[in-house]
Amino acid sequence: MLDIDTLRFVQAITAVCAFLLVYAGTYRRIRAPYAGWWSLAVIASSTSTVTYLAADLVGTRAASGIGNGLAVVGASMIWASARSLRNTRTQWWVWAGPGVLTAAVSALEVPQGEAWPGGLTLLLGMAAMTGLAAVELWSLVREPQPRRSVGEPTEARVAMVAMAVTATTIASFYLARGIVFLTQGPDSALYQDWFGPRMTTLLVTLMLVVVTYTVAELSRYEMSHHWRYRADHDSLTGLHNRAAFQDRAVPALNHAAGHGETVACVVADLDLFKEINDSRGHAAGDAVLVAFADACRAAVRTDDVVARLGGDEFVAILPHADAQVATRAIERISTEFALAGAAEPLWPTVSFGVAVGGGGSLDELMARADQALYGAKRAGRARTVVAAPPEAR
Repeated sequence: MLDIDTLRFVQAITAVCAFLLVYAGTYRRIRAPYAGWWSLAVIASSTSTVTYLAADLVGTRAASGIGNGLAVVGASMIWASARSLRNTRTQWWVWAGPGVLTAAVSALEVPQGEAWPGGLTLLLGMAAMTGLAAVELWSLVREPQPRRSVGEPTEARVAMVAMAVTATTIASFYLARGIVFLTQGPDSALYQDWFGPRMTTLLVTLMLVVVTYTVAELSRYEMSHHWRYRADHDSLTGLHNRAAFQDRAVPALNHAAGHGETVACVVADLDLFKEINDSRGHAAGDAVLVAFADACRAAVRTDDVVARLGGDEFVAILPHADAQVATRAIERISTEFALAGAAEPLWPTVSFGVAVGGGGSLDELMARADQALYGAKRAGRARTVVAAPPEAR
């Protein structure tokens, strides 16, 4: 079996090659966040290894604190890279927090015998963060992906599966390593032979090879997903835009018509919104729009479709819903929106119009909801009006 120094040398060479291919070959060319996160993860992991090797110079306590913390930060960045494939941002304190906690515990721990300070904390932190990355990647794998032909998966899907399997393997290894560390001890033959530095170095090297293989394809997938997202969503609120709303609402109506179900259409308009723009500026108006969009996201169901039509006009399609379901959703939205503006001196109310149908055209359903909205405005605003069924008019 190769000695640990040789394995670490191979890992170091592999890490340098992976960094050059990921950063120079992919990130600098297309600026994909996925490649950027992986570049940072390789740097953090490599710096962690260097810190361990410098323990004689900086002291065991300091080396364990810095090295363990950087290792977990690198694993957190792997999770952040997986999240970026969904166009989801990760705040700095979310990915840095686990590493800071690991560093603090490692620096304060008084180990027993020859054990490395913070060993168990490191293993559990690595298992947790790579496990979160695996969950994120498997969730992406389960989502429908574009196919070039029937039965032929895209390169992006193959790359996702490869990364998901690798992340799952690494997370499982660190979890098992932590269990053996706790139950058998770091000096046991089981730990040294199967969960010690040699096996860890081999698995990390394998992960770097898989990253080098997958990063270009997943970065292209990420950028494609990013531009599709921008084409389908309002840039300010993050809700669907008009075109994307129609693409999703029409199938919901067709499904309702074919299964004898009802669909509710809700149209919303912020009352006296222009006064906020005129008195407090467009930045304040934008903050109100974002707050209302957030209230909608917090209040509706996962299969509901919400969009910003333009200005302060919003629309939602609620499948499998009647007027009562729609009214309850509006009450939740109004409560969330009012809470968001509780500390503001000037905050708008909202008028809602609701129409319920069992199919038919989207334009006809939205026109009925619009008429109900006008009724709410004429009646004094800050209220909900439900349109009468077509046959009752």
